[in-house]
Amino acid sequence: RVRRRLMRVRGRGEMPGLPAGLWQGAKQVGELRSAVGGPGGFTGLALLSLVNWQPGIAMARGANGPAEIEVVLAEPATV
Repeated sequence: RVRRRLMRVRGRGEMPGLPAGLWQGAKQVGELRSAVGGPGGFTGLALLSLVNWQPGIAMARGANGPAEIEVVLAEPATV
C-alpha cells in the first residue's frame, strides 16, 4: 500500500536548507527534498505522508510555524 507521494510544492520567502521537514500544526507531514529559488519564493518537490498530510491545508517549515508552503495540484496549460 502506498503511504507517501512525491508532490510539487511552492513556498514564500527564502528557500530552506534541504532536506527540510514540512509540518501541519504539531505534526510532521513530509519533507522537502529538492527546491529552486525564484522571485518571492521557491518551488520544489516534497515527499508527503498520505497518512498524515491534510490536503488543502498549507504547511510550515517547523512545528506550529506560519503556514507558507502549499501543494501545487495543477498548472494551467499553455500553448
